[in-house]
Order: sequence, then C-alpha cells, then structure tokens
Amino acid sequence: MPNRNLLNAEIAARELHGLGGGWRGKRIVPASWVRASTRAQIAVPPDQGIYSGYGYGWWVSPSSFAAHGYLGQALVVFPRLDEVVLVTSSRADGRTL
Repeated sequence: MPNRNLLNAEIAARELHGLGGGWRGKRIVPASWVRASTRAQIAVPPDQGIYSGYGYGWWVSPSSFAAHGYLGQALVVFPRLDEVVLVTSSRADGRTL
C-alpha cells in the first residue's frame, strides 16, 4: 500500500504549480510568486552543477526546477512534461540510501 503522505505531497506539488498557486480551488500563493520562485533569481556557474540558477527555494534548469532536502529527499517538477518526481529515501538507521 502506498504511503498516503507521499502521494499527497506529489499531488500538492502538481496542483500548486499547475494551478499557479492554487490548491483545491483556493488561492494559496499568488500565481506571480509561483512563476518568479521557479525562475532563476541567481545564476549558477556551469561548472558548479546541473542547475543553471537558484530561484526562491528551488534549483532551476531550463526544463525543470527542484528542491533537495535532508537524507536524499527530492522534489523535481518538469512543467513541460506535466511530471512531478518525489523521492524520499533513507534507511532504517537514518542514513541516506
């Protein structure tokens, strides 16, 4: 049985981005903020990683934006493909897989 919290996080990310800041028919954040937050606000030199910039809490590339967290957690959104990838990973002892 899938972890319902993980599924809900993916659905929330998809709806917040796809609806421009809305969730279940209600405005959560302004659509303009969603657009600005997922655009590069700071450039990242090409030799420093796979992302070309950093937005408001998001690593940004031409085809995606991503958030990376503790113990290998990641949320990557590919807007043109309408795809969201959510990864939560750690071992029972708390170490990254």
